[in-house]
Amino acid sequence: MTPDEKHFYLRRLHSLSGVIPVGVFLVQHMYSNVLSLWGQGVYDEHVHFLIHQPLVLLMELFVVFLPLAFHAALGVYFMVDAKWNPNKYSYSRNWAYTFQRITAFITLIYVVYHLAQTRFAFNDAQKERMFESMSNLFASNPGWLMALYIVGATAASFHLCNGLFTFCIVWGLTITRQSQTWAWRAFMGLFLVMAGGFAASLLPLNGIIKAPFADTPPGRAATKDVGNPYQAQPR
Repeated sequence: MTPDEKHFYLRRLHSLSGVIPVGVFLVQHMYSNVLSLWGQGVYDEHVHFLIHQPLVLLMELFVVFLPLAFHAALGVYFMVDAKWNPNKYSYSRNWAYTFQRITAFITLIYVVYHLAQTRFAFNDAQKERMFESMSNLFASNPGWLMALYIVGATAASFHLCNGLFTFCIVWGLTITRQSQTWAWRAFMGLFLVMAGGFAASLLPLNGIIKAPFADTPPGRAATKDVGNPYQAQPR
């Protein structure tokens, strides 16, 4: 295999891994976070469902950690040769290319920090009451931690959505200029939804607002099971 062929296939693998499974995981993670708007019961119920999957360790290893490490390592490798020149060629796609690299660094730092805080620092009891644990974490670090999470989640959202746009070009899904224009608009719309969803999910966790959808059927149904919704009832 020639160096050009190797570079070609590594680029394709990097693009693919950024969408499946890393991108899918990020979208799912946004969904999990947005459930804070339905209150502690719904939020904890969903987290409990995720962490008590029978094959959760294998899923974390092969769906999250290894693909994320692979994508990040290739990203760092490619960024060594990256040519950033938005001041010389100030086209929108060139700026997007530059922001894609900047958000890659921010996202990597944010993900490592977030995993260290939650996946590895929280004990089992804290994970069972994740809403309360996250609220206490933000309360212990008022202001700056919420800002850090907003910046990190926004960077991750842009990195994914802009990556989806380039994925469609790289894999020949959007060939014409018109299809690329519509794809760009769609993915930037997705970026706004994801970034807004992540930011909104932090409001109840920081005590800024009460969960606005707590008084809905899902919120009321989960309220009685706050903490450990699947715990067996005593006989």
